[in-house]
Amino acid sequence: MTSSRRPVSGQSAGEALRSLATISLSSIDGFRVELQRYSACAIEFRPVVTDSGAPPGFWLRTAAADYLYYESQTSPFHQVHILLLLTGRLLLNDGSGITFDLRLVPDLSPEMARLILGDDTQIAGTEDEAERLVFRAMKHAHRRMPGPAARRLLRQLRPLHAALLDAVPEAARAEVPGRPGPRVRLHRAVVEIREAVLALRPYVDPELAAAARKVMHPAGLAGDEAVAAVEASVLAAALRARASGPPVLATGGVPGWQHMPGPDLPSEAAWLARVARAFDRDSQAGAGGLSARPSQYARISKQ
Repeated sequence: MTSSRRPVSGQSAGEALRSLATISLSSIDGFRVELQRYSACAIEFRPVVTDSGAPPGFWLRTAAADYLYYESQTSPFHQVHILLLLTGRLLLNDGSGITFDLRLVPDLSPEMARLILGDDTQIAGTEDEAERLVFRAMKHAHRRMPGPAARRLLRQLRPLHAALLDAVPEAARAEVPGRPGPRVRLHRAVVEIREAVLALRPYVDPELAAAARKVMHPAGLAGDEAVAAVEASVLAAALRARASGPPVLATGGVPGWQHMPGPDLPSEAAWLARVARAFDRDSQAGAGGLSARPSQYARISKQ
């Protein structure tokens, strides 16, 4: 539940997000400072570890400041997306009076919320509404990325993207109205991959990544190719674990098997495309793939 404030700027939420999106890719703190200037109140960004299956960020308003909490166990680009999404929710609910987020009590109807809190209670804009604003705002921020390059990366991401959404359908994001271009579709695919990876954290074998690294060099893999192959094998094994049984781990520290690319869409998508190629090779190898040999990894890790 939040009591709302009005921003000092006359910009709409969409216009404000467009301005903030470009800044956010350069500096998260610069983004925070500019949002603070726009909203005329103190803004704090706080990294946290969220539970698997929970939203990767949330917004809390107090009399002193607005606090935007975002997932620490994900890539810089995904963190920017989460913060922009929270900012979108904040900007969409900038009227006077009380604003209530129904996600806090999902069984409570808007009518009941107003009966309890008062007739002038505003119901916070939906996640989908805020996310559509983010995709439109980031379209401008990604304008220098060539369309053909975005289409190529989309094709390369397809095996990994499809497998993850099939296993974790709740990772699918809001549909963008109209006919979104390749940059927007690439942005959405990247976010869906990252959301699915977060959901798979309880199914990750903590020993698999360390052991897999030891077999990469004999397999002829080195450098980024080896790192991508480790990440792909961890994800493939986690997908199988999710399909076959209950979670094996509680959410813990930042996964050491994850490579963190730059905060921009081209860097993020290029890395995930590399992982997707390794994932496709692993899947085609079947029982001979790296991820299909956890018992062998366990023996190697103890050597």
